[in-house]
Amino acid sequence: MKSPTEIVAGEVHRKAVQNVANEMAISLMRTSGAAIVTENGDFSVSLMDTTPEHLACFGLLPHVGASLIGTQSIKAVASAGEIEAGSGWIVNDPHTGGALHQGDVGIAMPISHEAEIVGWSFVNTHVLDMGGSAISSFAPGAKSSYEETLLFPPMRIIEDGEIDPEWVRFLQVNVRTPGPVLNDLRSMIAANNTAAQKLVSIIDHYGLDRHQKFCERAKLLGERLLRARIEALPDGRYSATDWLELERLEEQDELVEFRVELDVKGSDLYFCFSADEQVDAFFNTTGGTVLGFVLAEVVRVLGYGDLPINAGLWRPVHVDMGESGTVINCTPPAPVSYGNGSTGPRIGALVRDVLTQALTISRDRDLRRRVAGRAVDHHPASAFFGGNQHGGQSVLFYVDSAVGVGGPAQAIRDGQDTFGFSVQVGGGLADVETHETQDPVLFLWRRLLPDSGAPGEMRGGLGMEQAFTPWGNVGPLSGPIWHDGRSLPVAGVGGGFPGAPGGYRLLTGTNVTDLLQSGHLPQPDTVEGVEKVLGGLMQRVTLDHGDAWIIECGGGSGLGDPLRRAPSSVARDVSGEIVSQQIAKEVYGVVLTPTGDVDMKATDSLRFELRRRRLGGKMGREPSIPVERGISVVLSDGMWECASCNLQLGSSSINWREAGITVTSRGAAEGLEQAGMRVRSREHPSIFVQEFICPGCASLLAVDVVAEEA
Repeated sequence: MKSPTEIVAGEVHRKAVQNVANEMAISLMRTSGAAIVTENGDFSVSLMDTTPEHLACFGLLPHVGASLIGTQSIKAVASAGEIEAGSGWIVNDPHTGGALHQGDVGIAMPISHEAEIVGWSFVNTHVLDMGGSAISSFAPGAKSSYEETLLFPPMRIIEDGEIDPEWVRFLQVNVRTPGPVLNDLRSMIAANNTAAQKLVSIIDHYGLDRHQKFCERAKLLGERLLRARIEALPDGRYSATDWLELERLEEQDELVEFRVELDVKGSDLYFCFSADEQVDAFFNTTGGTVLGFVLAEVVRVLGYGDLPINAGLWRPVHVDMGESGTVINCTPPAPVSYGNGSTGPRIGALVRDVLTQALTISRDRDLRRRVAGRAVDHHPASAFFGGNQHGGQSVLFYVDSAVGVGGPAQAIRDGQDTFGFSVQVGGGLADVETHETQDPVLFLWRRLLPDSGAPGEMRGGLGMEQAFTPWGNVGPLSGPIWHDGRSLPVAGVGGGFPGAPGGYRLLTGTNVTDLLQSGHLPQPDTVEGVEKVLGGLMQRVTLDHGDAWIIECGGGSGLGDPLRRAPSSVARDVSGEIVSQQIAKEVYGVVLTPTGDVDMKATDSLRFELRRRRLGGKMGREPSIPVERGISVVLSDGMWECASCNLQLGSSSINWREAGITVTSRGAAEGLEQAGMRVRSREHPSIFVQEFICPGCASLLAVDVVAEEA
């Protein structure tokens, strides 16, 4: 039995090891000049033992898959004599090195203590450019990885802590912005140097044997904590489906389908993925992305901020990527430069969907309270390039459009505004002044979009809208744009509405200059111009002076029936210009007086009428308030029951959605427009929202997003 002092010493050691990762991140942020690192937080750092297995990490969790596979691949190709203090490897190839995409460059370095290799550090950031046709490493027009960027399988380019001069010269003539790129690589070396210094200090203090024992105990602690939560999930099989949109102006639109089955067995999770065949577009991905997004969502759903992020969390999680040659398990030379931002988040969404199904019927109240809606984990993106006001070149890849999406509604609160992608823990919006200082742009506005948060008892968070125009005495900006989900809202939970996906617009020949010269700030309702037709996947779009590039970020999905939202909360939303008065009345069923107060009598009457309409003019049972928000259907004695009126819906041996539930189906664009949200309409296959309604009390049980069968 361990003594109390030894237990305390182990915990102090665990936090000291975590602080190594924290200080790596500080070193990176203080030495990098890239806003995508310092303000958006698009990076990660990892500390590993010699196996390699994770001891600690900091930053974007999906990168743990890249750091694990990347370090494994380095060990596989490096000879024993090459692995020495001061040496370092670069890796950005998803096919051979586990990178999420080519723009997420990893620098790995071994850590030596008294001439013995005792661990590895790995730093990963989105580097502004890696050459080739892919501006900021995104190539929507590429048909293969050869057409995208420079590919680095694990390659030793660092000697004695410095980049080999020959590799410096090579990069200088192969990337668009050599100064910032080389500075990013050197800042990653600096973070790795911090890891070596701090870890050696810990080993000096504890001794190598004791250090290694404490590391193994910390892994075991993480494993035990996660297994205890998995054991509280009901054993069984859960499944989910999602899509991404392959939309080209000159070709027929396609939907690419992803599927997962989760088997919960005791304290283990078994994920089995399948997907459509790999495509000749940059959405494909490989093992680093799949593993990273699976673990990130498991931690996000089952972690409460108390799980030590180390290799112990991998042990209960088993991943089958399915057949090779699919979008999620592609083979060379499939293009992969946006697998991290499209397929990866879809994998995470699938994981969250199946875990949510298990959470809703768990006997553990704390786990049931983890039920939440979904964030819009896809975003309108662009990567422009051109001369800047400093006499150099700028790459304008603003992660703002990912960080600006609204958050999912939760059981305990509404979704957070500008929440960001589900896995962007610690991400942030770069100040517009930062962009304007570095790049030739003028921001016209940045605001929260009213009505963009999906309705529900708890509503989704609002998405952001921002607009900028080229500015200064420089030429036009040009580059690719893409959005793989303009027609794909994300489903809510427990009767909450789906969240809208957002989009982009280009206004040409605007009146922006005239407004400024007349002393008026350009605003969404005053800027005028000719709107250009845009596709979801375009290799080159040009912004000229006077054009306005407008990004609309999606909003989070809702949780619970909107007719159960507290009228006072709806009134507060209307007062704060979060929800329009029209949506308050037509969707939430809340009637306000001219002074903005709730007319309770009129509200009760309207809500009764709206429920009656759901059942075609009939009304059976009076709904009560479910015990727990977001859980609309419960299991009782082997039967599915409506959580609001206890009406039995069918045997637990079948999916309750197939048990004679009242179902309405509408096109997604039409259905969500009535809730104040914009969704692009599409055909062949079409996207629908299906409302599942309790035949007893007319409560909304679910609002699903489904694709028309081909």
